[in-house]
Amino acid sequence: MLLLLFSSYNLIAQHNLRRALSNEFTGLGSLWTEDNLDETVPTYGTPLLFNNWPVGKVILENKESYDNVRCNYNSAENLMLLADPKTRAVYEIPMDKIASFSFEEAGQTRVFKITDGNKLDIKNVDKVLYEEFTLSNDQKLAKVIQKSFNPKDEFARPGNISNDWNAIVKLFEIKNGAFEKFKNSRKGYMTILNSTAFNALKTHIQKTQDVSWKDHEEVLSFLASL
Repeated sequence: MLLLLFSSYNLIAQHNLRRALSNEFTGLGSLWTEDNLDETVPTYGTPLLFNNWPVGKVILENKESYDNVRCNYNSAENLMLLADPKTRAVYEIPMDKIASFSFEEAGQTRVFKITDGNKLDIKNVDKVLYEEFTLSNDQKLAKVIQKSFNPKDEFARPGNISNDWNAIVKLFEIKNGAFEKFKNSRKGYMTILNSTAFNALKTHIQKTQDVSWKDHEEVLSFLASL
């Protein structure tokens, strides 16, 4: 019963958001999972930021908000996507219409916002999606992920095939609305963290095998848990 109720709310949220942007949606067919990609050329990996199409909250530029919306982001083409849970059809949401998207994962709230590409020194891109991390001393970091497609040898053995989608991760420190490039190093984190958070991170890295200051996924996840 609870699952049916949640599904109903989910469908209503999708419908309301589509109606609010009814003149802005572009149908993209079915891209629900990477299994729906072109089967004539084997592809490994995906241009999508999330494999599981998380359900979360979308806030539009006009401050309207919609809960229980299933979204994704095509980082290769810089497209925000909305999935219809009933038909599994996927629609493009104009980047300039979205202010933020957030969802719960492992007890933490992940927040994604959109800003102008020129603020991040990213050329030929008007709007860019980034994940925002608020550190213990209210300092903020932004993580931008961009993917490019580099097809590998389709005749290679499965064990020798690497990911076709290469991800480039860039970190920025947010200061008074401005984005400054951030180097994920011991010195970099020493600069922006208070002593308590920095010492906790240093201890975590020292005790965790195969983790270094450059492992942004592990480091940011740990800092978000403090």
